Amino acid sequence: MQIKYFKHFSFIKLVPLVFLSCSLIGGCFGAEEDKEGKIKIKVYYSENPNQTDFFENNEFEQYSEIGPKENLKGIWTGRYTLNKEDIFWINPSLDNRQIYKDIDFGPYVIGIKFNLINKIILTGLEIIQEGVKYSSVNIDLANDKQINYWTNARNRDWFQVVRGKIFRVNENQLFTVFQTTVYEGKTAIYAFKGEAMLMKPIDD
Repeated sequence: MQIKYFKHFSFIKLVPLVFLSCSLIGGCFGAEEDKEGKIKIKVYYSENPNQTDFFENNEFEQYSEIGPKENLKGIWTGRYTLNKEDIFWINPSLDNRQIYKDIDFGPYVIGIKFNLINKIILTGLEIIQEGVKYSSVNIDLANDKQINYWTNARNRDWFQVVRGKIFRVNENQLFTVFQTTVYEGKTAIYAFKGEAMLMKPIDD
């Protein structure tokens, strides 16, 4: 998803005072005196949409157990569609209309490959998506029906933080739900959610 480069940082003149302050809503700012005795202040806007209960799940009855790990081998593929309604958070200091205008909405193909040792020990997974370079993925076997994962990725100039969950629907289908927060530097710009039904590799 490509959006234009936004500038969030500004400098203003203040009375000669050096300080650092943070508010409860996540906005921090610091000030320092320059060579001319003027004070420059830089705002670090750190508010983000991370949900502490994201990995919790109360709908286990509709999923099957993950089962033997050897049954996960291969690349599972699916498709998700990014709609405007999937953008669930935007940095309040930005113009919503501009962000919606510049996001590439539409369908995306995603693949997940599970890393196995001796075909039975699950050590991690890889996320495959055209145009996006994912880092190594951390996983957690939350229980016998849920695999949690989190990683980061780069899409041109944008840094993304991804969190997701995987469930088994049946022998041939897995289901993943994920949230992605897009950053400019250390500033969160917007976040979107997605879900995809992943089909079992034909060769398996």
